[in-house]
Amino acid sequence: MSLHASPPGSLPASAPATVTVFASPESWIESDALRQCQQVAALDGMTHVAGMPDLHPGKGAPIGAAMSSTVLYPFLVGSDIGCGIAVFPIKLKRAVPEKLATRFPDLDQPLDPERDADDPAWTVVAADIPAGHLDGLGTVGRGNHFVELARVGTVFEPDH
Repeated sequence: MSLHASPPGSLPASAPATVTVFASPESWIESDALRQCQQVAALDGMTHVAGMPDLHPGKGAPIGAAMSSTVLYPFLVGSDIGCGIAVFPIKLKRAVPEKLATRFPDLDQPLDPERDADDPAWTVVAADIPAGHLDGLGTVGRGNHFVELARVGTVFEPDH
């Protein structure tokens, strides 16, 4: 069995890109996900593959990985590109990450039915929710989900 599985029409690079997996000794990383990282690293133009702590195998490419490449491979984009992305205009005189973090201290803490009973997120709960599915309500999600603040320098299409 070959460890190299390139999509049709792609050429393997002469030397695979580097692969780094960010995980602790307690992390459980499936060997199929590591094999997929190596396969992606062998693609033409690939410079680096980084596996995050939630790395797991996907359909042909690892999920929970970031890739740097000089070639765009649509099959690597996956189905969750833009997952939860939203743009909100806010005005900040000076962005200080540590200060901003204190304004949002519990982005990874699920809502509590009693403490947070007045939170509008509860309006989406219209029926019985299967066990465990409320654990993420009111959070940014699990795995490699995060909150990012970015400054937009130029808006090219303001009516878009």
